[in-house]
Amino acid sequence: MSMTLAPETTTWASPVSGLWTSSRRGEYLGFVESTGAMFLAIGARGEELGSFDQLTAAKEAVALGGAA
Repeated sequence: MSMTLAPETTTWASPVSGLWTSSRRGEYLGFVESTGAMFLAIGARGEELGSFDQLTAAKEAVALGGAA
């Protein structure tokens, strides 16, 4: 018998313009902040995960814990 597991869902919220916070299963993952020119990805422990031209790339970095 085999079982297919559902993919992990990352939840995003935008409490203020230009800021997105993320969590998975209630665990804080980090945030993305817009500087106007770039999107900064910050991990759960405050570590800088990189700066990106696109919001989707910055969100992916946070969701993957910097492995993007």
